[in-house]
Amino acid sequence: FLRRSSSDYLAFGVRGVVSAEYWNPRLGKHPELRVDVFDMGTPENAFGLYSQRRLAAGDIRPIGAEASLGAREIYVWQDRYQFFVTIYEYADDTREALIAFARHVSDTIGVGGAPPSLVDSTLVEGVVPRSHRWFRTVAQAQVASRRSELLLLPLGPSVRGVVASLALEDGLTCD
Repeated sequence: FLRRSSSDYLAFGVRGVVSAEYWNPRLGKHPELRVDVFDMGTPENAFGLYSQRRLAAGDIRPIGAEASLGAREIYVWQDRYQFFVTIYEYADDTREALIAFARHVSDTIGVGGAPPSLVDSTLVEGVVPRSHRWFRTVAQAQVASRRSELLLLPLGPSVRGVVASLALEDGLTCD
């Protein structure tokens, strides 16, 4: 299953994945939505992967510890889990099903979570809200940075870090 971005999931310590597709038999034999739940081993790893995957223009929802809702998908992190629900064909009722499934999965997991303390310590003036991409290994830093020059620094085994965007005066942002 981890064909897409498998190195990202492996870098954040994925321990297992469960996937299911759902459809309404009255509407045909094609699935309407898919749920993928990833056990990332620790809340830090789950937040780290979520911070890489959340949608930049996503509508943040209070599902799980945090959820990022797009037009056809919702990304959620909660405790040691990162999960997403995807709808295949957009319609108002399938979008509502997307949100309902995300809430159901969240309720089933039943525990919350908070970002690593390092993220809270970087909440300073000028940091773009929800732009934090957290890491604690060299492989995770490679996923988080998106900029090769940030990887020139030597990272030891106990390094933890966060990359965030800063708002500039001219309306642009930079990492």
